[in-house]
This record gives sequence, C-alpha cells and structure tokens, in this order.
Amino acid sequence: TAGGPAIGKARVYLDGAPIGVVDLYRARNQLISLSATGLTYGRHEVAFEVTGTKNPRATGYLVCVDTLEVLD
Repeated sequence: TAGGPAIGKARVYLDGAPIGVVDLYRARNQLISLSATGLTYGRHEVAFEVTGTKNPRATGYLVCVDTLEVLD
C-alpha cells in the first residue's frame, strides 16, 4: 500500500477477522508492505476499511492499496 503525508489510517481484515489498524502516514511518499505468515493453503480474503481517522501530522485521510502479491 502507499504511505505519505496525506495518508490516513485503515483497518485491516484477514478472512473476516480484524488484524488491526495501520497508520499509513509517512513524512514522504513511500510504499509500505504488510504481510501475513502461517496461512493454510487455499483461498483467503483481505479487506481494508477506511477508518476516517488520521495521524495528527497527516494532512488527509486517503487510503491507497496499490498492489496485492501472493508468494508461495
């Protein structure tokens, strides 16, 4: 996903279970990698929910998911 000065917070779910809230604020634009290990083989669902909250230093609430990569 993307991190930057105008990026907010997102709640992350894996297979319907909340993993937590990630703060995507960064002083400069950059890519942020989120990962999960120990998953069983098969289909999984990842969801991002915009929380409408932000780091006090962030100038916006935007949440961007750039790509999803599955490694075997």
